[in-house]
Amino acid sequence: QGWLPAAWNDIAWLKSYTIRLSIFDVKGNPCLCGGAPIWIPADPAVNATAQTPGTIWQACSNSAYDNICSKSLWSPEYLEDTASLMALKAAAAYLSTTQRLSTWKVTIPPCTNSSTNGDCALCDWSVPDSQCGGAKGPEGLQVYCNWRFVECRSKRVIALHMGEEGLSFSTLPAALANITMLETLDLSRNQVMGGTLPVEYSAYANLTAFRISGNVAGALPITYSAWIKLKVFEVTGTNLSGNIPTAYFASWTQLENFTIDGANISGHLPAPWSCLQLRMYMVQNTPVVSDSANLAWFLNPQAGSLTQMTILAVGRCHVGDAMSNRALTHSWCVQLLFSEP
Repeated sequence: QGWLPAAWNDIAWLKSYTIRLSIFDVKGNPCLCGGAPIWIPADPAVNATAQTPGTIWQACSNSAYDNICSKSLWSPEYLEDTASLMALKAAAAYLSTTQRLSTWKVTIPPCTNSSTNGDCALCDWSVPDSQCGGAKGPEGLQVYCNWRFVECRSKRVIALHMGEEGLSFSTLPAALANITMLETLDLSRNQVMGGTLPVEYSAYANLTAFRISGNVAGALPITYSAWIKLKVFEVTGTNLSGNIPTAYFASWTQLENFTIDGANISGHLPAPWSCLQLRMYMVQNTPVVSDSANLAWFLNPQAGSLTQMTILAVGRCHVGDAMSNRALTHSWCVQLLFSEP
C-alpha cells in the first residue's frame, strides 16, 4: 500500500547494483500509488502494467484508490494481537534483539493467512526466516506462523516461546496483557533490564506457563492469583522483593512447578496444600526464612499429601534453624536440595 520508498529514485543507489533490472511488474497490486520510480520508462506498455485507476500511476488520494485501499488488506481478527507484540519489539534493549525479531512486521499477521482455521505452528530457529508462514513438512498439513516465536490457534496468539533466545528487553510492556488468549509466556534465560511485573498481566484467563528472567524489581503482584489454570511459574535471576503471596497457592490448584531462583524475596515459605499436582518446589538464592516459630511447610506431616512431588529445593535460604534435629518423613522426594547462604 502507498508510495514506493524514496530511495528507489536514487540513481546512485541503483547504479551500485551490477545486476540489470529487467522486469518491473506491479499490475497485480491495486494499492501502490504515487508513480513509478524515475528510471522506469513512461510508456505503460514497456512497464508491463496499465495506466488505469488502481495502479501505481494513480495519485495516492483519489476515490478509486480510497475505495480499494483505505482498509487493511487483512480483516481485524488477523491483526488483533499485532499492536501488543509490537510493543514488546519496541522494548528491545539492543539492535541484536530487534534483528532477531525481523519477521515481526505490522504489514503481516502474526499468525497465518494460509490456514483455514487460523492455526499455525511455532517457527523457531530451526526454520529459516523465508519459511516462516509457509507449509510445515512435505504434506503441508500444517503451516508455520508468520512471526517467529509465536504459536497460534484460531488466528489468535496463544504462546510466546522466547526462552533461551538471547533476547534483551528494557521492560515488560503492559500492552502484552491485551493478548487475551495467551497460554504461555516464556521469556526465560533472556534479559529483562528493568521495570516491574505488570499487574495488567493478571487478566490472562488462560495462562498455564509463566517464565521470566532478568532485573525486574518490585513485588510479586498478588493479583496473579487470578491465573487459576497456571501449571508452571518460574522467575529467575531477578531483583523481586517482598513476600510470596499465600493467595497463589490457594488458587493455583493445577500448579506443577513453582520456582523462584535468585531474588530479594523475604518472609516465609507459603504452604502449597491446595496444589496436589505439585512436582517441583524451588525457592533458592533469596532470603526467605524458616525458623522454630515459623516452620517450613515441608516439615509439616501434611506435606505427605503432595504425592506428586519429586524436587524440593531451598538452597541458600535461611532454613537451617528449622532443619535442626528434624528429618523429613515423606516418601515423595527424589531430590532434596538444601544449603545455607
